[in-house]
Amino acid sequence: MSGWVWTALALYLGWAGFAFGVRAAVQRRRTGDAGFRGISGRPDEASWWAGVLFVTALLGGTAAPVAALTGLPTAGHAAVQ
Repeated sequence: MSGWVWTALALYLGWAGFAFGVRAAVQRRRTGDAGFRGISGRPDEASWWAGVLFVTALLGGTAAPVAALTGLPTAGHAAVQ
């Protein structure tokens, strides 16, 4: 297993920590509100779908490194063989 898998996962988690941790803390300090609403509203509203799709995108971003760490074949791995 390549060290690039760990690098990709570390970079993604570092980005997420910065984007959601540091930036939320700065915004809360400046405005009193972190700005995150999560999945809110009813399923027939655009804001609810935006929250669902955003969470799906975050989970999808971790899918490739986690798949590689668990030994599942990935598209890039199949092309190298």
